[in-house]
Amino acid sequence: MQETSIRNLLTGQEIKFLSGPAFAGGDKLWMEMAFNGIGEPPPMHFHPLQEERFTVLSGYLVVRFSDQVVEYRAGDVIEIPRNTPHGMWNGYDGRTVVNWEVFPAMRAEVFFKEVFEMVNDRYSQQLNDLGFLQKIVLANKYSSEFRLVKPPMWLVKLLYGVMWPVIWFSQAVNKYKKPRYGAFM
Repeated sequence: MQETSIRNLLTGQEIKFLSGPAFAGGDKLWMEMAFNGIGEPPPMHFHPLQEERFTVLSGYLVVRFSDQVVEYRAGDVIEIPRNTPHGMWNGYDGRTVVNWEVFPAMRAEVFFKEVFEMVNDRYSQQLNDLGFLQKIVLANKYSSEFRLVKPPMWLVKLLYGVMWPVIWFSQAVNKYKKPRYGAFM
């Protein structure tokens, strides 16, 4: 498989896809992720049907679990079972690089590419975050791969249903109906 890379212009985070869904019949997605400089703690999230394994190659990674914050250094391995709330970020000013495995792969690669494309588009408009409607659409579309701890999924589904007419007619959806990395809805 040909390696592809994506970069989040807002955070400086880079992901190099070392294998994709076609690898091993789609059983595993294998990536290398780099964090550049001290990062902000991301929102707590979990993967209802996927497990993750991270190996810190260099730098200093901080991982927040539900009830604790753990610091990892080069050589450490982090195993995150499905349904385990977590968030991670670079713990120091330098560059942190990790090997990252997601299994089963499902639509994780497309999710990351779509999120980065949307964030980069917003960044080019000097906006620092995804819009509310974009977040609701992504949370609904990729609920098998990625869920935020807050708001709960029932609320995301309710908001998506209530907001559907606005979502349908908004620029957020119309612009990304057929993005480079797959259908938005």
